[in-house]
Amino acid sequence: MVPFKGKYAVKDARVFERIRAGWEHAGMTDAPYRPLRIELELTTKCNDACPSCGMGALSLRTGATLNDDQIAHLVDQFEDIALPSIAITGGEPFVAMRPLLRFMSRARGRIDISKLTTNGVWGSPRRCGPTFDRLVAAGLLENKLFVPLLMISIGEQTTPLDYVCRIIHHAVSEFSDHELNVAMSSLANPADRQHKVYALIAAYERVFGDFPHDRVHSTMRVYLPNDRLADQKPIHRPGTTPLAKWMNHCYDCFAPTVGAYVLPTALMKHNGDLYTCAAFNVPEKLRFGNLFAEPAREIIARINRSEYVVKVRHGGGLKALHDVVPSAMTESMTCGSYCGSCALLIEEFEYRTGAPGRTVPLLDLVSAAGSNARAPEGMTSPRGGVVPAPRDGIWGVLSATLAHAAGNPATACVDAGLRLDADLGLDSLALLELIETLQGRFDVTVLDEDIGQIRTVGDLRALFERLMVPQPHKPMSNPDTERTTL
Repeated sequence: MVPFKGKYAVKDARVFERIRAGWEHAGMTDAPYRPLRIELELTTKCNDACPSCGMGALSLRTGATLNDDQIAHLVDQFEDIALPSIAITGGEPFVAMRPLLRFMSRARGRIDISKLTTNGVWGSPRRCGPTFDRLVAAGLLENKLFVPLLMISIGEQTTPLDYVCRIIHHAVSEFSDHELNVAMSSLANPADRQHKVYALIAAYERVFGDFPHDRVHSTMRVYLPNDRLADQKPIHRPGTTPLAKWMNHCYDCFAPTVGAYVLPTALMKHNGDLYTCAAFNVPEKLRFGNLFAEPAREIIARINRSEYVVKVRHGGGLKALHDVVPSAMTESMTCGSYCGSCALLIEEFEYRTGAPGRTVPLLDLVSAAGSNARAPEGMTSPRGGVVPAPRDGIWGVLSATLAHAAGNPATACVDAGLRLDADLGLDSLALLELIETLQGRFDVTVLDEDIGQIRTVGDLRALFERLMVPQPHKPMSNPDTERTTL
């Protein structure tokens, strides 16, 4: 391990030795999964209103911020499990400046603050320098293990680029790379995939001279759909990469890593929910508990009992699931991101292993020719449209929609022999309404003569299997560029 190298640089070549010593002191040696960092949502408030924001940021009026008691509780919980570091995000943490400084001060000497994320709202001539001074006074430079990283996001944000330039210039002028790292997270415009980073570099060089490429780490990213966010602007990503390719290129997010990333990194939403992955569109099935309702130690223990987490962790990433999920599915089904593939694989893994949350296998919807069933981000229809689909996959949509129409639990509607009229109580009008709903969900057209042939749940299922015809795959040149960077 080389100190002071990489975006998430460490200060000591013996960093893992020191981290393990902390775990031993805390009695955490029997927990194979232990996060090196928790990405923590300090506030949901934000000064901006990015249409495609996947973080669930709210307005300054409607958002919420952790209070003093919650901050104290969390720091105590994190110290109890010997958590090495915290990344503070939002919302926009710097619109909650006092809670931010209180969190940093309380964590001081106990847990490193390894990352602060911001949109640069505080980069005005009047605020920039004093804000840095307040961060330093709260202990920003006093980490024991990690060089702190200031991550500045640019994309749909309306923060003036000169604010961001001023923050970057102050950081690289006043602090060495042994004291503070700086990074830009450039999010492409969903409409044209263009990045602001080039305009930012030009703006910097007009005022401050050569851009400090040797000091500023950059990450090129895209906005991802988050099915938890009802108000997020629809993000249409074709998702034509086979599931198998995502699996084969998946990095091992559970392997202890520092430097380019900090892994494993967990995510704590503002309400206390804890996930094993820090992507903001992380599948809900990776939520294992709430830090305001139960001790962190118990949640970590629950994570380590998860058959899915154990399988992925032991096998070096999603590729470990090739011996559980048949290639007939993974080569035929497509999705638009690592998170989408993970969400899809969890459902199939639980069915095939009998793990909690068992669902109908998605492979049943893949014909011998290879039906182009789609992942959670959307489905590719015969007409090429892309529409949302929930985590349960295509049969999950069918069964859930059918259950809603019939007023029955979804598990009561999966018997192919059930008659829609006599068993489920759907009259002709209710059937037409059901078909109309499913046409909208799958972006397909059902002919009148097909409707007349539907008698049972099996008939309905067979019809939509037939309509979801195969689509050619468009290979992605580098799926690594599509992942959410931690």
